[in-house]
Amino acid sequence: MIRVTLITIGDELLKGRIVNTNTTQIGSLLRRHGYSLQRNLTISDNREAIGQTVTEALESSDIVLTCGGLGPTRDDITKHTLAELFHSQLVWHAPTLAFLEARLAARGRVLNDLTRRQALVPDVCEVVPNPNGTAPGMMFRRGQSLLFCMPGVPFEMIHMLEDGVLPRMKAAFSPGYFDHRIVRMTDIPESDAAMRMETFENEKHPALAVSYLPRLDGLWIEVSVRMEEGQRAEAEQILNDAWMQVRGLFADKIYAIDERSLPDAIGEALRSRGLTLAVAESLTGGKIAASIVSVSGASDYFKGSVTAYAVSVKTSVLHVPQEVIDSQGVVSEAVARAMAEQVRILLGADLGLATTGLAEKDGDVFPRAWIAVADAAGSEARLLNLHYDRPSNIEYVSNYALRMGLERLAGTSSPVI
Repeated sequence: MIRVTLITIGDELLKGRIVNTNTTQIGSLLRRHGYSLQRNLTISDNREAIGQTVTEALESSDIVLTCGGLGPTRDDITKHTLAELFHSQLVWHAPTLAFLEARLAARGRVLNDLTRRQALVPDVCEVVPNPNGTAPGMMFRRGQSLLFCMPGVPFEMIHMLEDGVLPRMKAAFSPGYFDHRIVRMTDIPESDAAMRMETFENEKHPALAVSYLPRLDGLWIEVSVRMEEGQRAEAEQILNDAWMQVRGLFADKIYAIDERSLPDAIGEALRSRGLTLAVAESLTGGKIAASIVSVSGASDYFKGSVTAYAVSVKTSVLHVPQEVIDSQGVVSEAVARAMAEQVRILLGADLGLATTGLAEKDGDVFPRAWIAVADAAGSEARLLNLHYDRPSNIEYVSNYALRMGLERLAGTSSPVI
């Protein structure tokens, strides 16, 4: 297997000032192209740390990727450290300088000294263009190993990786043939899924791998195959056969497959049936609506939402009876049902979803949520006892509400695929 190490550079990552989304994006993109990260290291903007970590990674890896530390400010020292490490000097890279001058001129700005210095690169590297920013990428060779340095800005990094770095990686280290399939499931613990998969795993082809991925939107199981490029046809057949077996094992739990998200799945289910959806949110505060409209074309089936966080909005806008709130409490089955039923009527939708609950512990009261779904035939509600932190509880409830909507659209608890 090709050994790949990722090094993310930046004090802000270690101090928790920003979330290191680059690691997730890089790992996911590499996997789609047949590579797997062997290690992920996060280090500070420090000459010694950068030099030592890169040196050690090159000794134990075929490919080393770094991101961060290539900006124009004084704390961006990666380029200077690598020049020393590879016993080279910084030289002007004319194509990068011309690009920077043209980029700034198009915006009516003059190239300043700091930005101009972005065109200085070690004379032993191969420049990897960055059409989306000012810091070019770099490729170095040490023995049989390759080092790729990319900027830390996520948008710039991911485009450089896909368009500039991966083609160079493949030219030097072919990943062979790789493909994978994913089932996304609801209401099944990882241990139960593993028991269903026991015979399959004991008898599966050696080229297959299985991964269990517990998430806030359910449990994912990934089945992947890796073989030589010349064995593509055989690999495809092996994966397809395995895929049919796994789908059969979890036919009662699957809500979507492969890259389809919950919002994608419910959108396709609504569109295929010619139905519409409305949402009333208390605990989730608009998160369900935001996830629905993240899908292009959601206006075909999504009527809108009411974020009824305050009791007064529940009574005045959604017409939840005050006496129900007084007798049952805001966090109750009756209120959740009323919210789902009323938002459906208010916005003229076929299906209504609603959430009400407590996202975090309040004194001796533990977090919980009532989720309701309603259509012309009536409504149903479920109680969830929550166990995560506040943001995770909100995300979990939002996802569970969409899964309830999918089940209702199917007419039973069977999946919508």
